[in-house]
Amino acid sequence: MQKPLSLSALRLMQRESPDQKPPSLTTVLLISAIGLLLVLPAILHGVFDAMDIPFHLRWTQQFSEQLWSGDFYPRWLYNMNAGLGSPAFFFYP
Repeated sequence: MQKPLSLSALRLMQRESPDQKPPSLTTVLLISAIGLLLVLPAILHGVFDAMDIPFHLRWTQQFSEQLWSGDFYPRWLYNMNAGLGSPAFFFYP
């Protein structure tokens, strides 16, 4: 029977290898340029008016508020439905 790994051994396994370099400036600029190119139509022409756009905008606002308050994976939107919350990211009704 194999002995289970200790918590400190698991932490050592999760650390970055010493020879791993941070991404280069070229890589960061390339990814940023691709992202800007993909969002450019929405920036130039605006977001089209759909029936569910208010829900998506509200979800985006709530998600970003919870993300910036320290909830790194918001699944339950606390301020939706008059403060009762919403499981919007568990399923899409």
